[in-house]
Amino acid sequence: MKIVEKTKNIANILLWTVVLVLLANAVRLRIAGVCLIPTDSMENAIMAGDRIMVGKVRRGAIGRNDVIIFSHLDGSGVQLVKRCVGLPGDTVALREGIVYVNGEAIVVPPTVKASPSDHVSDFPLRSLGWTINNYGPVVAPAKGLSVPLDSVNVNLYRHVIGMERVGDIQYSDTLIAHYTFKTDAYFVLGDHRNNSLDSRYWGFVPEDSIIGKALLVCFSRDVNQKRIRWERVGKIIH
Repeated sequence: MKIVEKTKNIANILLWTVVLVLLANAVRLRIAGVCLIPTDSMENAIMAGDRIMVGKVRRGAIGRNDVIIFSHLDGSGVQLVKRCVGLPGDTVALREGIVYVNGEAIVVPPTVKASPSDHVSDFPLRSLGWTINNYGPVVAPAKGLSVPLDSVNVNLYRHVIGMERVGDIQYSDTLIAHYTFKTDAYFVLGDHRNNSLDSRYWGFVPEDSIIGKALLVCFSRDVNQKRIRWERVGKIIH
């Protein structure tokens, strides 16, 4: 038993050495930083209490199913982590919890935790007949894409247009009835679908708000059991 425990301690030390070397070379390796995950909205890919390494990403390099870190659209500076589902120009919809992009059901990672329950009393788009599992369709903003604004989609695009333009964007015949996007934006979802505030609630993530991609778990602590989750350290995020 002592030999097993000693071997485990040595393995932990070696693992931490690797992690510290990676962090020490963060700039050279194009690492944007380390992000603490406070909630379970990305279970099981990322757990509450994980600290994840974030890699910088060049413009246009975000792919479908990438896990991205971005600044909250309310300007608070809070960082959020979600999975990219819709790319710029994509039409996204959910039907019975299944995600459709451009009319075709997409393959989701095994970490996604979906539920048939639609009972979210504070869902902001209930007036449209939409729910967290039956949503859309909506078109993700793309640079140069023009869309008519109406009473349905004006709130979906409000954050993106607000970053591109100063002034009132409320739809009416005398204000903006048509808009051409200047930047790309993405539709994101949490893996824990029924416990995630994401694009279904507040719209699209502008490219300029993206900090980077989630790379790996560099530290993990279970706050409930008050223990370090060594088995998660070094885990690659898919």
